[in-house]
Amino acid sequence: MPTKILILDEATSALDDGYDRFIQQTLKKLNGKLTLVVIAHHLSSIQTADHIIVVKQGEIIETGDWL
Repeated sequence: MPTKILILDEATSALDDGYDRFIQQTLKKLNGKLTLVVIAHHLSSIQTADHIIVVKQGEIIETGDWL
């Protein structure tokens, strides 16, 4: 079976708090059902991430998980 991948690029950057929470709840429901790649500036978008990669000026400067 092929792996399902969903890529979100700044998906919540222009949303108010209510819609942001809705998106976060929906992403939690998808946990384990697909691979999710999130490109974000807001930390709230990545709080449930298994692995975080920080990129600055095109270079990886840090990796880890949510503390």
